[in-house]
Amino acid sequence: MFKYCRFLGALAFLTTTVPAPASIVFSDSTFDLQDYSISVLQTGGATINYSQSLILGNPGPALQVTTFAPASSIPLTSREYFINNTFLYDPSVHGAALSISYSSDNFGLRDAGTQPPWGAALVIVQSGSYFLYSEALPATYGAWVSGGADNLLAEDFDLLTNLNSLAVDTTQHPSFASAMLFGTATGFSPSVPLASTWERRVDNFRIEISTAVPEPSTLLLLLLTVPLLFGMRHISSGGEGDE
Repeated sequence: MFKYCRFLGALAFLTTTVPAPASIVFSDSTFDLQDYSISVLQTGGATINYSQSLILGNPGPALQVTTFAPASSIPLTSREYFINNTFLYDPSVHGAALSISYSSDNFGLRDAGTQPPWGAALVIVQSGSYFLYSEALPATYGAWVSGGADNLLAEDFDLLTNLNSLAVDTTQHPSFASAMLFGTATGFSPSVPLASTWERRVDNFRIEISTAVPEPSTLLLLLLTVPLLFGMRHISSGGEGDE
């Protein structure tokens, strides 16, 4: 009887254990721009410089983007896209993505005029198309602010139809079952004709992708349980007396 109870316990464990999704993590706390494909767009007149700052991060290195907008260039729209060529998610290896979470540390400061609205952006590039999700950041300027979002689905990302104006098609979304590259974006859109400089930094950029493939530890546990279960069943049917 005891062996039979152990068999039932193992069976119950096997049937109630749900494989934990695996997570694929991409992160960058140095922003070596050799890893990035970079696109800079604007409506005209501004001077935009970007670089890897070695000392202005949170802490250490960070991405730094400085936009000087003379009064004659305003109203202005500028956008900078930084796509990390090493942040490639391949569903043929890891399986289709279930959800995506991301976070980054952000610094922004305008030296004159009203501080602009800003956000922490995650960009997906798929088959040459750009898909955007952006989480608004609080009105805290001149200090590091963390931003991001958890458990985003494909429908949370919209197709960018104009990379400069950020016009989107809300009916078009990426496929989480196809290869994806990831990156971030910055920008500046002053409307009052006042000369100013917008300093923007990004650091500790992190993306976590949950997949349908079980964690290795869960797989190992299941592989060990199955032989144990059937081994117990074999003993129970082999004619031994009850304990």
